[in-house]
Amino acid sequence: MKVIGRDNQVKNGFLHFPAFLQTLLGELTDEAIARAIPDEKIKKIKRVIITGNGDSYAACLATKEFNSRMFHNLKYQALRCIDVSRHHVFPTQDPEATLVIVISVSGGGARVTEAMRRAALKGCTTLAVTGNPDSPMAKEAEHVLTIRIPAAEAFSPAYQARTYVAALCTTLLFGMHAGKLFGSITEEAAELMRREILEYSRAVCCEEGLGRIDRCMSWHRHGRRISDLILWAAARTSRQLTLGRQSFLNCAAV
Repeated sequence: MKVIGRDNQVKNGFLHFPAFLQTLLGELTDEAIARAIPDEKIKKIKRVIITGNGDSYAACLATKEFNSRMFHNLKYQALRCIDVSRHHVFPTQDPEATLVIVISVSGGGARVTEAMRRAALKGCTTLAVTGNPDSPMAKEAEHVLTIRIPAAEAFSPAYQARTYVAALCTTLLFGMHAGKLFGSITEEAAELMRREILEYSRAVCCEEGLGRIDRCMSWHRHGRRISDLILWAAARTSRQLTLGRQSFLNCAAV
């Protein structure tokens, strides 16, 4: 049964999210992350700085609490890109023990490139998370973790949301990988979170789930807060999911 009567690019774009996430989760394995930056190098890290612009920075903030727990007892900061590129004071002792992660799907922005270049010049260990490994930002980085995002057939807010979800999930997956190295999360708990990410997207990004959100949009015109309504719709849609202590909903601050 079709809940959303009208056909539009936004709905169609979100309906493709589960397949997109399944591909992303399949590609960003522990082995793929270890190829991007060796495990032995991660184990030597004492401080982490993560940054980006726009939705990439939003993903840094959304995953900060969870990744702080994964990088157990390490200083974990989510900083604005302008601060990393201009104002932040990097430690001068053991600079290679500072991991600077810069997220940018395009990798072409001036600010993210400046941030990566400055971190590299300060002697930090640098990791670019990007959809374009040949971008100016990636070329400044010591290590590159590539995320593959299919090009949009037409402009749609759903595609813009896809870049955010890609940054969010990649940051979570990298955090879980590090957490396993530091003993902060078990293999079983990490695998459970991977399944929950996919199950949650399937529960929300379907005709029924999007239909509830669509009705919330019309209710908003009658004065109800849209943020509360969308969260209510998402919670109703995902009520069948069994979410544990390390659940995707809690860890991703959804």
